[in-house]
Parts: sequence; structure tokens; C-alpha cells
Amino acid sequence: MRYGGKLTPEQFRRMVDDQQREIARHLPALPLYGLDGWTGLRFVGECGLGDDVPRSIGLAHGRPGGPGPYVQVVTTRAGVAAAALERRRAVALARERPMSAEVFDRVDAALRAEEPEAVTIVVDDAPREFTRWRHDGGWIAEAVLGDHPVVVEATGVGPDAVRLTRVRDFGPYLDGRRALVDGVAGDG
Repeated sequence: MRYGGKLTPEQFRRMVDDQQREIARHLPALPLYGLDGWTGLRFVGECGLGDDVPRSIGLAHGRPGGPGPYVQVVTTRAGVAAAALERRRAVALARERPMSAEVFDRVDAALRAEEPEAVTIVVDDAPREFTRWRHDGGWIAEAVLGDHPVVVEATGVGPDAVRLTRVRDFGPYLDGRRALVDGVAGDG
């Protein structure tokens, strides 16, 4: 469904409903992880949806840019090094203005030169080794869990406080996404 120009409230709701259905259809396609015991805001975050097979799906916890901790756990079909570099690049480029090819090249070269460190994150009650890079506001870590790269992007919390668990009930994440979208639209 295509939308152009300014949307009426009814068109906006229809668009969001369409997006929710499409996201819900793709969620079971990848093994997704959330924060064990998290009781705060959680929602479907980053989504790289293809026609039949998603490229990546993230489950987010906390309010992005908010006062408390924020953790997004993205499962992807990309190669593990490419997945983490992509997230690190997005964080670094978000702070750069104005954007240009020279800025992109400078940021990309700096990211590729950074040395990561090993950290342990508990996944389904078992310690797993992740590779972590720090940035001004937090950190990004990656590991292969099963057959898929998983990237953890976090602010306001250290890896020792992050416990991941496989998510099978996506309802709270879809409800959280809906609440965020409704809030942005002025309905929440």
C-alpha cells in the first residue's frame, strides 16, 4: 500500500495497521531475543523486511534517547561483522552533520580501525562470549547465536546487567510499537 503527501488520521491508522500485520507476519521467521525479566516499555524496533524473508528484526527495551537504559537486540541474516559494523555506523553517523561522502568515509575508516573487546552476556541462562565496541553513549556487541548474528545495542546499562532470552510471545512488542506510533501521532 502506498501513501503520498499528508495522511488523514484514518489513512495513518490504516497504514500503521498494515505495517503491524506485515511485521507480525515476519516475527517468527528469525530467532529473536529480549531482555529477561524486563517490565518496562518494549517494542518491535529495527525491521529490515523483505517480501518473504526478513533481513533483520530488532526487539527494543526502554525509550530510545530517554533517561533510563535502552537495549535493542537485532537478529539478522547479514554476516556477523557486517551486522555490527552497520549498527556502529548508524550510531556514529547520527551525530554527524552535515552528511557528506567525506564524512561517511572518515567515520567508516575510524570504525574499521577500532579494536573490540570480549564480553560475556548471558543468553538463555548460559554465558556467551560477545565482541563489544564502545561508543560515546554506550556500546554495541555481536555474537552468532545458533545460525544467526545477533547485535546488542545498549545505553545506560553494562553487558553484565544484560540477560537475553528467546522471545516467543511477540504481543507485548507489537503493543509497545503501536503505543509508540500512536504517541508520535498525538493519540497516546
